[in-house]
Amino acid sequence: MSDSNMSTLKLRLSAGLTGNQEGVGYGSYTNRSRWNGLNPANDGFIDIGNGNSLVSYGGPELKWESTLQYATGLDFGFNNDRLSGSIDVYRKETIDLIFNTPQAQPAVTPVKFENLPDSKIVNQGVEFSLGYDLVESEDFNWSANFNVAYNDNMVESLLGQYDFADVNGPGLTGAFAMRLQEGYPMFSYYLLEFEGYDAAGQAIVSDEKSFVGKSALPNLTGGLSTNLNYKQFSLSAYFNGQFGHYIYNNTANAFFTAGAFGTTRNVLPETLTSGEAIGASAPASTRFLEKGDFVRQGEVIGFVGNSGNAEGTVPHLHFEIQYLGTSQDIYEFVLQSWINYEKGKLFPKNTKDLLIY
Repeated sequence: MSDSNMSTLKLRLSAGLTGNQEGVGYGSYTNRSRWNGLNPANDGFIDIGNGNSLVSYGGPELKWESTLQYATGLDFGFNNDRLSGSIDVYRKETIDLIFNTPQAQPAVTPVKFENLPDSKIVNQGVEFSLGYDLVESEDFNWSANFNVAYNDNMVESLLGQYDFADVNGPGLTGAFAMRLQEGYPMFSYYLLEFEGYDAAGQAIVSDEKSFVGKSALPNLTGGLSTNLNYKQFSLSAYFNGQFGHYIYNNTANAFFTAGAFGTTRNVLPETLTSGEAIGASAPASTRFLEKGDFVRQGEVIGFVGNSGNAEGTVPHLHFEIQYLGTSQDIYEFVLQSWINYEKGKLFPKNTKDLLIY
């Protein structure tokens, strides 16, 4: 086949049904009780207490979340796959969503895992990747890869509404930042709208909470990588990013306000020049919503080559653990670390003397 022709063309179709129970744990399926133990009484006798007491309610009706996924994809390549890529379109439908729901008080536990009634979450989107070998020669090669994905999340059906994502701190008892409700994405912020400060330095917020059109879920993700190889040496770089999501700054809400300064807490310098009055209340609001977009460089774990003591060998990566200046057997070190962790010990104690490279 000529280098100028298409070298790869593949159509993929897939469908599948999977279950999920992550985070539920065994104890969520059955009632759990605890023996109260024996206690010495003032008269010298042994008080057997109340015997067993219930510590959590079970959920024998609890079942897996079920996700039906179907997708189609296209792989392509040109010039003997010097230029290659793929595009995928998918749809995921999740039903019987597992959620930690509040229980009517008084109750043994404040929350309980349940399958939300008539719940259906839909994720659908498209993924695209492209790779190109920029330079191909006997001694030097340079390639680059790019990928981007878009995902749309929506609660298509749900009976009722559920508040979650507690906001903690002084004066924030019972505050929350998100609501799960039909017709909105998961992790949608449900907050008071912050509009600034009045002449007295008090926060101006909306009368009622509402969906503010922002979510903690990114709808766009992407990555870019490049690899250079010269003879037996290689160098690579990787960048990834997420866009379109927001993060609630609970720390700022709880501690970095003029009201917090009024209770002798340390605050950021800009807090005192924001126009907020000392002692003003700071309810959970869009004031503390921040854009979560980021691009960061991937972590470099090492370089490969055949120089120095490795001269004459195939390219490979050295990995060594040193503790107190002495090289450690990796298998024994990891095994002993796990054994000590299981015993509740800290290992190693002198972490400043631990080198991993």
